[in-house]
Amino acid sequence: MPDRTIVVLGSGPKIGSHVAAHFALRGFNRIALLSRSEEKLKTDQSFVFDTATKSGAKNITIKIYPVDLSGTDYGALRSVLEKVEKDLGKPEVVLYNASKLEPSDMFEYSEAQMEESYRVSVTSMYATASWAIPHMIELAKQPDTKPLFIVTSGGLSFNPRPNRFALAASKAAQLNLTLALGAQWASHGVHSVGIVVAGIVGPGNGVFDPANIAEVYWAQYERGVKEGDGKDERTVWIKDPNDADGTAYQRGL
Repeated sequence: MPDRTIVVLGSGPKIGSHVAAHFALRGFNRIALLSRSEEKLKTDQSFVFDTATKSGAKNITIKIYPVDLSGTDYGALRSVLEKVEKDLGKPEVVLYNASKLEPSDMFEYSEAQMEESYRVSVTSMYATASWAIPHMIELAKQPDTKPLFIVTSGGLSFNPRPNRFALAASKAAQLNLTLALGAQWASHGVHSVGIVVAGIVGPGNGVFDPANIAEVYWAQYERGVKEGDGKDERTVWIKDPNDADGTAYQRGL
């Protein structure tokens, strides 16, 4: 079986690590986890390894890379990503799961804070895509590959709230960038898709259980890119079956 690499930016104890573990179980044996905190990355690394190996996965390499996605030194980010490639090979799958999750009260939240939120959600994602997608285009020429650039979005992208306006604005821009990447590179074999998680993620929380969410991400890998894909195929919702517009969870925000 050939080596397969997944890169997770914005790793964490919920979506990031669970998606990494799920892909490890399905044959992705080279895994890169990136986020700001090295200590938290070590915890994620142990979780992914233990979860995957207990279920029979073998020959897994998991490496961690501390990186600040909120800064303006995109050259430093590029250097980290190039090290990932050197260590683990070209990425077949990239999960961009990073956001600045905090309240933002209108006119009290500063312009500098807004810019930082945008850098985490959008500009660093753009820098990541500019590194990853050329590799994915090359991989798409090989048999049995399904290059995937997958992004964690949220219901605030469609239904913003005043006390989370900065996150809502940056996530809306992020989703638009995701759709644009898909429109640009689908014909080259790269599937770019935003997963709109319209609920509070946590163990035991039905469709929002991280393990269940990981199944949705895997389904997008299995699906791959298809001729004729448009915005609807590049926007996948995870929401409560009884929550038609995906806004019920926001009442508690």
